[in-house]
Amino acid sequence: AWTSAMEQKRTSALIEASARVAPNFYIGPAFRYLDISTSLNLDDIGFPDQDIPAPELESRSSALGLTAEYDTRDSQYGPRRGLYSTAQVLRADDAFGSDFDYTRAEFTLNGYYPLSDRTVVAARLALCDVGDDTPFYDLCAFGRSNDLRGYVSGQYRDQAMAAVQMELRQDLSRRFG
Repeated sequence: AWTSAMEQKRTSALIEASARVAPNFYIGPAFRYLDISTSLNLDDIGFPDQDIPAPELESRSSALGLTAEYDTRDSQYGPRRGLYSTAQVLRADDAFGSDFDYTRAEFTLNGYYPLSDRTVVAARLALCDVGDDTPFYDLCAFGRSNDLRGYVSGQYRDQAMAAVQMELRQDLSRRFG
């Protein structure tokens, strides 16, 4: 059995600016900074790929890229129809102060389809892809961004992931569903 205790201290910043370039479509630059200090207490490593390379324990990722958003939902908080999509591509590079050189791309698409006045089908697609030199803390991970509920973030990590989920939403009253 594999048991561990991991502690991370993190300083981070995300700066995005976007402008409308077409109806419901926004795009702009993004900058992300991560400074991470990780300490581990591993009793037993059950799987060799779960070992974290020493250079990643004290490291910095500084990335520049683009972010985009498309939104046709009828409501931001309780949508009944429409689409909401986001995309972000970031390039971490030593030219920006990063300890690693890699690209990270994420895409999400949410769709809302009414079946009746009180019933909606909601669907979500989440895609992630990262480069070969990506540090462990920036790998694609289920559970990180509502891509699959119920998974502990970081339990499943890899260089590429795709997740699809659907749910049926039924209004029971004005406040409950």
